[in-house]
Amino acid sequence: MCDPPPRMRGLLTVQIKRNLITAAIFAATNALLFRIFYVNPKQKRIREYYLNYDPDVSEELMAPYLHTTYLDKEDEAEE
Repeated sequence: MCDPPPRMRGLLTVQIKRNLITAAIFAATNALLFRIFYVNPKQKRIREYYLNYDPDVSEELMAPYLHTTYLDKEDEAEE
């Protein structure tokens, strides 16, 4: 009993189709995993950050490092 001869006609076409399907499945799987494990948690962290964000507190923390602030402008306007 011998093995059947290898299929040579259309071999390249079959391999290209198989590789394209494999690449598409691989890309879709990686895109889905990236979305689930990276994008969604990052969006959740950003959403939580801005729910608790207070711009006045943030400005007071940054004020020593800024050259001018809106507080300085208010003091000048009062004088």
